[in-house]
Amino acid sequence: RPEAPEVLLTLRDFPGATINIVDLLTLSKLFPSKSEVRRMIEQGGLTLDGEKVDAMTLEVDVSRLKDPEGILMKKGKKSFHVLKIKG
Repeated sequence: RPEAPEVLLTLRDFPGATINIVDLLTLSKLFPSKSEVRRMIEQGGLTLDGEKVDAMTLEVDVSRLKDPEGILMKKGKKSFHVLKIKG
């Protein structure tokens, strides 16, 4: 697992057990807008924990964000971030 900066999110941002991938990445501030997230998914340049994201309807289980390891997100070829919930 590459060394990657952490993006810490707060639990109150997640009212349900899952969150849509587009909403998650917009909330994380790693993308300036939902359309940028959609474009990255359409171009096949986004992976979560090594799995390619190929649908904008993907629901991410919030429990994965609570894990101490978090979720490794790869944007493009060289940009890595770890998404996790603080606390």
